[in-house]
Amino acid sequence: MTNLVLLTVDCLRADRLGCLGYQRALSPHIDRLAGGSALFSRAFATGPRTTESFPAILASTYPLAFGGTFTLPEHLRTLAEVLAQQGYATAAFHSNPFLLSEFGYGRGFAHYWDAHEATAMSSKVGARVMPRLREDSRLYRLLRRLVRYFEAGAGVSYYVRAEEVNRRALQWLAEAAEPFFLWVHYMDMHYPFSPPERCIRQVRPGGIPRRQQARLMVRTLEDPATVTEAEAEAYRDLYDAGLLYVDESVGALLRALDGMDLLKDAVLMLTADHGEEFREHGDFGHGLQIHVPGADSVRIKLYDELLHVPLLVRAPGAGVRPGRIDALASLVDLGPTFLDLMGLEPVESWHGMSLAPLLRGEGAALREETYSEYAIRREGPWQAVVSCRTARWKYIHDGAFGRHELYDLHADPAEQDNLYGSSVPVLFELQEKIRQHLSLAHSSSAPAAEVEVDPEVAERLRGLGYLD
Repeated sequence: MTNLVLLTVDCLRADRLGCLGYQRALSPHIDRLAGGSALFSRAFATGPRTTESFPAILASTYPLAFGGTFTLPEHLRTLAEVLAQQGYATAAFHSNPFLLSEFGYGRGFAHYWDAHEATAMSSKVGARVMPRLREDSRLYRLLRRLVRYFEAGAGVSYYVRAEEVNRRALQWLAEAAEPFFLWVHYMDMHYPFSPPERCIRQVRPGGIPRRQQARLMVRTLEDPATVTEAEAEAYRDLYDAGLLYVDESVGALLRALDGMDLLKDAVLMLTADHGEEFREHGDFGHGLQIHVPGADSVRIKLYDELLHVPLLVRAPGAGVRPGRIDALASLVDLGPTFLDLMGLEPVESWHGMSLAPLLRGEGAALREETYSEYAIRREGPWQAVVSCRTARWKYIHDGAFGRHELYDLHADPAEQDNLYGSSVPVLFELQEKIRQHLSLAHSSSAPAAEVEVDPEVAERLRGLGYLD
């Protein structure tokens, strides 16, 4: 049986890769990998954050099918569980606190390193101090801002650098039995940006002083409207420097796999869980837990800068043809595609479809649309916000506050001209597709039980720009 490798990069926008048109030479190793892979130019995440996308990546399931909670329900069958039952050695390496083993993401992995022990000292201290304060108090807000300034200026990180993730993965591979399923997730493009100085200077020769970086990390999160265009450019440069570093790390891992003779016939996929906003719709980042009626902007969004992700598939022994594929694809399709390429039976309860026919050149398209979503929790039952995207149209159904949106992506790819309310015949068709999609969620199993979040984990999530 063939080895399987899944590489995921947090926050990587599709339009930042050279193989998908970016003019800056920031991703030579990923671009080289793309040259020998099938490259999907229109792959989309199932949501704008880790919590909405990884149920699709690891269990081929839409998040609303279990209420959009961040705990992966026990009844879901994960890709790792399927492969472990087939005799695969399974291992995962990452440092995203939303993907901790206690949230269900470690199921099926015999070795699961989630960097839980690598919590920053500031998170440990904050876990003891901050819960004693009221979150709406001036003292809490002042302390939170001071902590953010200090951490950004001192280079405190809430995730483990890609080099260390690689080291641990290669250490496991040195003794792993074959066949294996290896999942590696890189966090180095995630807020708060802290790429190595050498990478910053490759992108911006004059560099960016630490104090300026600290101010940017605080203001883009807390008060994005006051950020100047020059500051926004510096923010984007920090993100690009993070890509340069991640690309180096992807290249290093691939070279090591090749040197161990583990890559030649392996099935390999590279993708991202979501993108990142650079104020295209008023904000930076990818979503605080805020969705306020009557506000000028919705803080959790379903626009393409957050949903359009890269997807590369390399499978030399499975008949996969290198080249660009312009058909629609969804992250929910990854698991079924892996199994199909391996000649394994599909999982009946999964929501995705295999992309293998497209990879083998056996058709032009499989999907008519992709769906992305998240749940709003107020008093009473959760409410859905769902987008339906076809090759030309996107309809965003806001089940919480009725702020629906419709965009003609051919005429308006930046999604700035909301056509909802005008006479556009396709709207009724898209509304029916959303209705049918939501029926899947309402007919599925009961939502996962929420687990109590450890205070140190909560502080790590706040440090990454979530929760407040």
